[in-house]
Amino acid sequence: MLVNSAYLLPGMKTRKTFILKQRLGLIGALAALLGLVIANSIFLALKNKQSLQYPGGDEIEKYALLFLQGEKFERRGKYYDCSGFTREVFGHFKIHIARSAAGQHEQTNNLSADDLKKGNLVFFRMKGDNISHVGIYLKSNMFIHSPGRGKIVRTDSLTNTYWMKHYAGGGRINF
Repeated sequence: MLVNSAYLLPGMKTRKTFILKQRLGLIGALAALLGLVIANSIFLALKNKQSLQYPGGDEIEKYALLFLQGEKFERRGKYYDCSGFTREVFGHFKIHIARSAAGQHEQTNNLSADDLKKGNLVFFRMKGDNISHVGIYLKSNMFIHSPGRGKIVRTDSLTNTYWMKHYAGGGRINF
């Protein structure tokens, strides 16, 4: 490209200087464009996070109860341990929770038994002091859980002597 000296800006004595400044201008424009793309991506990510809402207890209950209905769901439910079941239910609503009952317990705000609502998690200490079992609170002291891998998902009552003995508390997932 030939550059007429009339097109050179002040301080540009040669064609090389003109081309260099042209390239630097292009690089600057690309950097600015890239900055806008990144800023837009961050904005959309934050917007999506803010629009993510904790599903209602009725929605969680409805989906969790599907694991009780019919042969198809019973077979499917046999492959979950307790925390795998709760992960599956909350994962359906795009809420990612820890893999273990103890890890899920750490992700919750503790609630008293009187404050439990549909969709909250309930925790149990089956062996010693550690949280080792989790279920999903339904209503009227009932909860749904997988008693263990290879066993069918079922509902139980928190007022049952066995579950009362092991009950460690309930909580709502922090996300």
